Amino acid sequence: MENERISHYELRRPLGAGGMGEVYEAWDFSLERLVALKFLATATAADPVSLARFEREALEAAKLNHPHIAIVHAFERTGPRPFIAMELLSGKSLRSRIDEGPMPIPEALALARDVAAALAFAHGRGTVHRDIKPENLMFDEHGSLKVLDFGLARAAQATRLTMTGTSLGTPAYSAPEAVRGETGPPADVFALGLVLYEMITGRRAFPSEHPMVVMYAIANEEPVPLAELRSDVPPAVQEVVTRLIAKDPAARPTAAETARQLADLTGVLHSSLDLPTPPPPGVTPTPRRRWPLAIGVGGLLAVTGAVFLLLTANGARDRAEAGRLSGLGSAALAERRIDDARDLFQRALDLDGHNAVALGNLGLILLNEGNVASAESLLTLALKHTRNPEARAGVLLNLGEINLRDGAYPEAIGRYREALASDSSYAHYYNNLAWALIQNRQPADAAAVLERGLQRFPSEPFLLKNAGLAAFELGDDANARRHLDRAIALDDSLTEAYTLRAQVRERNGDTAGAEADRRRAQQLGGGR
Repeated sequence: MENERISHYELRRPLGAGGMGEVYEAWDFSLERLVALKFLATATAADPVSLARFEREALEAAKLNHPHIAIVHAFERTGPRPFIAMELLSGKSLRSRIDEGPMPIPEALALARDVAAALAFAHGRGTVHRDIKPENLMFDEHGSLKVLDFGLARAAQATRLTMTGTSLGTPAYSAPEAVRGETGPPADVFALGLVLYEMITGRRAFPSEHPMVVMYAIANEEPVPLAELRSDVPPAVQEVVTRLIAKDPAARPTAAETARQLADLTGVLHSSLDLPTPPPPGVTPTPRRRWPLAIGVGGLLAVTGAVFLLLTANGARDRAEAGRLSGLGSAALAERRIDDARDLFQRALDLDGHNAVALGNLGLILLNEGNVASAESLLTLALKHTRNPEARAGVLLNLGEINLRDGAYPEAIGRYREALASDSSYAHYYNNLAWALIQNRQPADAAAVLERGLQRFPSEPFLLKNAGLAAFELGDDANARRHLDRAIALDDSLTEAYTLRAQVRERNGDTAGAEADRRRAQQLGGGR
C-alpha cells in the first residue's frame, strides 16, 4: 500500500499493526502534515453494525481535545477499508521506556499524573478508554505522553466477543470487574495503577504470560508490595498504587482524584489561568481555557519531583513539613478554597522560604487580588528557586501576564518566549506569546508562532481565533476568514471570533454577513 493515494492522503510507510488493524504514516494534503492512518480490521469493516459502532466511537474520540490525548482528525470510509486519521506521534511508546528499566519515581509519578488527567477529562465527557496499557501511551516529539485510541477498544473488539462475560482490554491490565465483562471509568483507573506499578518496578504486577493465570491473579491475588521490589518507594506512593488497584471498583479513586493526588505528590504550581481577574481598561483579555490536569482545574503545572525530593531529604524536617503544607495548599487552591490555600502556603513559607510551590501559588493569589507588586516579588523568588522546566514555564506565564496588564509588551514577549522554550506542551504558551506580539504590532511574528502552535494543537479555537487576528492585521483576509471559520465551527460561543469575522466580511463588502456576525456576538454578550 506504500505510496498509494487514498482520498487526500498518500501512504508513506507502514508503522506496524495496532489493535484495530494496520497503521501507516501518511501525508495529508489538506492539512499539509504527516498523520497516522489506522485501518480497520477486515472483520470490523465488513460488519455494518460493528462499522457503525466504530464510527460512533471514533467521532466521540475526535471531540476529546486535551494535551495528553492523541488528536483524532477524521473517520474516513474512502477506499477499500475505513480508517481513522490521527496525530502522528514520533516518540517511542511507554512500553519502550519501561523496557529500559525502572524509572525514577518522580518521573513515573509525573507520567501517571498526565495519563490520569487525560482519563479525568474523557470520563467527564462520558468516554471510557477500556484498554489502558503502555503500548497505548506514546510520547510526542517533545517528550509529552499521550493516550491513544480512546473508546476504540470496545468497537475494535466487539466483533470478537462471542460469549457473555468475555472481557475487553488486555488481560494483563484488566480490572477484576472487566474479567466479568463489566467496564467503566474505575477499570481505566485500575489499569493506570498497574501501569504505574510497572513504571516504578520495571515488571508487571501480575507477571504470568498465560492470560487465564493473569486474570485469576487479578481477581484473587495481590501483587508484591512496591517496597519489596524497590527500597526507595515512599509510603505515600505505595498507598496511592494500592488504592488504584483495589479489587472493589468503589474503593478506587476517580481519575480526577488520582490526578490531584499525583499532582500533590509531585508538587503543583497553579497558573493565573485558574483564577481570572478583569483586565485593565483598554487591554483585551487573552482567551482562557481550563486544562484539566487535576480535578476541575486547568493550567496546573507540576514541579516534577520537587515535593518528593523534599519529603525524602535526610534531616530536613522543616522542609518536609513545608512540602506537605504546600501540597495541601495546592489542593485547597484547586478547590477554590482561597483563604485556606493562602494560610497553608504562608505556613509553608514560614518553615521554608525557598519553597517554590508556596511562593508561586501565594504570588498567584496576590496577583488575582490586585496586589501586583507583592505578587511579582513572590513569583520572581519562585522562578529563582526552581529548576524544573514545567514549573518555570508556569511562573513565567504569570509574570508575563503582569507585563501584559501593564502594557509592557516587549517584557511580556520575553517572558512568554522563555516559557514556551521551557515547556511547549500547552497551547496557552503559544497563544499568549502570539497575543503579546500582536499587541506589540508584530503580526507576522505572531502568525509564525501560531502556525507552530496549530501544528501541535490544530483544534484549539483560541489559537485559530488569534491566527485569524494575525492574518487580518497582515491584510490576508483569505487566511483570516479560514481560521475564523474553523474557530467558530469548533466553538460557536467564541464572541471575539464573530466580532473579528464581521470586520473581515465588512472589509470585503459582505455587509449582510458582517451584520449577522455582529448580532451573534451581541447575543453572546460581548459584541459591539
